[in-house]
Amino acid sequence: VDAIVVSLLITSPSPSSTKRMKVNNVLTVSTFITVLYCFFHCYCCRCAALVTKTHHLSSSTKQHVAFPNQHNFCCINQNTISFSAKKSTSTKMSMAIKSGHTISCISSSLGNCHHQWERQVITFLAVSMLTLTAAGGFCYEPASAATTYAEDGSNSMRMTFDNGEVRLADPLKLNGDFSSMLLRQPRFLGSGGGGAVYAFVTKDNNDNTQKSIVVKVSWSRSTSSVIKECAILRYMEQYNIRNVETCLNQAPYTEDSKRVMIAMKPLVDDESVSSVSLLQNNDLQELAVRYIIQTMIQMLSANVVTVDVQPLISTKTGNVLFIDMTEAKILEQQSGHFSFLDLALVSNFCSEMLTLIPEPLTSFASNVLLEEIKFGGEHLSEEIYDIIRSQTSFMSQECLDYIDAKIGS
Repeated sequence: VDAIVVSLLITSPSPSSTKRMKVNNVLTVSTFITVLYCFFHCYCCRCAALVTKTHHLSSSTKQHVAFPNQHNFCCINQNTISFSAKKSTSTKMSMAIKSGHTISCISSSLGNCHHQWERQVITFLAVSMLTLTAAGGFCYEPASAATTYAEDGSNSMRMTFDNGEVRLADPLKLNGDFSSMLLRQPRFLGSGGGGAVYAFVTKDNNDNTQKSIVVKVSWSRSTSSVIKECAILRYMEQYNIRNVETCLNQAPYTEDSKRVMIAMKPLVDDESVSSVSLLQNNDLQELAVRYIIQTMIQMLSANVVTVDVQPLISTKTGNVLFIDMTEAKILEQQSGHFSFLDLALVSNFCSEMLTLIPEPLTSFASNVLLEEIKFGGEHLSEEIYDIIRSQTSFMSQECLDYIDAKIGS
């Protein structure tokens, strides 16, 4: 039965920020089957402790993942989802995955849950979250597009997607919650589960110069997520978190008050990639790694995490911009501790960020991590320090000692 179910799982590459993929019904069905399979196959998992480990393979084709005895496992490869939920009598479990891929494993120790249904529900939710992350973002190409012209010289762009239609006037007056903006020259950038994304040109109120911004139009079912994205971006702006978008405005969608539009900056017009390894020289790669680690520590310090991390890395400057915070969340502690699921989100976020770092730059990354923790990690909790320690395979002894001192203090 396992072989039949696993054969239904679809291998899906991570979506590029510049080249959006059209998701067919097979991927949607396979993801649904994956979630159901994980629920039934991982029913014996326990919720006393959650440990996730991530390993990036550069050349070998098999990775041994070490966990304590009598633990259960749910493992997710970056491009192929695999599962094992059997009681282990050894301290190692091996899984063969392709070179250059990443594997994330949830291990939950036995016992200490009061009810069986608690173990089932918590495991189901945690693994479902990681499963959808591993499957990649659902991106849609427009089924049709048209531009109409009015006698007064104004234009209108209309595009039809699987999730609905988007109609935008040119010029578009955005009477938002924070300001009023006049936007011109809409240009389609891409779309995903949160909405359709466009570039517009507007005038800067300070110096009257033209600038480009990004506008996301939500779908009917994603309105609350897009509103939350703007709120979280403005929250991160208060904490001066770098390398993320800034939400400039929020307004009802002009054609449907049940939908919403948000305006953001900056717009990345330079050629960009999603992998540090694709940058042409070592200086640009080191700069990108510094920005990645800096953003990770700053977000964790503000108790913000996201899933399905999407970086745009400029091939000219090495600057990094993390986009699409629709699934981001502000974590809240209860009685000085994060919840089980929040720790799962933290662990997954750290693993996604750290796997952006190429293996040849791990020594440099270790030094940067220590710098950023010393400079901006004063608000990190012991639980988050512990996750950073367990997730980071390239940490120097000095960095380990520093984190151990923080955990023990």
